[in-house]
Amino acid sequence: MPSAFDWNRELSWIKEYRFPLDQGNQTVYECLKNWMDDYNRNIMITTFMTSEEKEQIKIFSDRLMQAYELYVDNRYIEAFNIFNQAMDSAKNHLPTAPVGQSSAYVADAIPYYRIIAGNNKYNRLQFLHIPCNLRYLASANRFSVPGMPCSYMASAKRVAWYECEMPDSFQWAKFEAVKHDKKLIQLDLNSLTSTRSLISELPKDRWTEDERKSFARGYCFILPLIASCSVIAKEKGKSFVEAYIIPQMLMIWIKNSTDYIGVRYYSSSDNELVRNDCGYNIAMPAKTDIVLTFKKFLELTIQTKLMKWNSWISRRNFTTTIRYK
Repeated sequence: MPSAFDWNRELSWIKEYRFPLDQGNQTVYECLKNWMDDYNRNIMITTFMTSEEKEQIKIFSDRLMQAYELYVDNRYIEAFNIFNQAMDSAKNHLPTAPVGQSSAYVADAIPYYRIIAGNNKYNRLQFLHIPCNLRYLASANRFSVPGMPCSYMASAKRVAWYECEMPDSFQWAKFEAVKHDKKLIQLDLNSLTSTRSLISELPKDRWTEDERKSFARGYCFILPLIASCSVIAKEKGKSFVEAYIIPQMLMIWIKNSTDYIGVRYYSSSDNELVRNDCGYNIAMPAKTDIVLTFKKFLELTIQTKLMKWNSWISRRNFTTTIRYK
């Protein structure tokens, strides 16, 4: 059945947005507030959503901003209450991907990778995340809450290597999901390419009109959350970074959620190699589900002489390979 909507007209304005957000001379709050105001103005011109749905997106973005303000004002309980309300109201609309699969619509299984720099040898669980008795090693980063162990993986070895600051000596692990019932929130959506893909896909006869609206609505819901999690940090390395407030609150919400196991996201690293790569990272707060979700098979490799990435791929110049079952 042909679509009743001109999806190019409905969604093409989204292609103008770019992530991560560069705050420039603005504060983090000003940067996000200006983005949210512009986004909500554009949402109102769409016709495929009802007035109630548009208002839900505006309320969602407003609550994200309120949570941020309250947190900065040291009103932590109120901040988390508002943030939880925001996420609980939007969670059924957010695009997700099953853990270990490329998308909710492509059932092909995919592995994840983790790299740890240095020559130490780690066992399977040590590679999965920082042990809870060493939680003091969990530092403050965008999707890392101080003291809360998380599993961090990448969709490709090269992405994991870039994220690890391209060490000469390292150990890597391959993870495969043994089941795919757990979900990752998809923050790895590119406003340009993802919008183009959505515009080209929605008119196809394979989708019903309700399915088309659902896909487009979910896309419009997730973008305020992506924006809130993607402001470029100016104070990296410090114990508190304002740009990390919302992504860290999101990780705590996921930790307590029974609906989600983690997030998929593009890197915000200063390394242009990883920022221009099509791969993504995943972050999952440590909980029993993670251990049960992944196979007990890891391939661990020590690499000691890395000259060029291309030659490393072609020659596999490994000094030691260890397999655990």
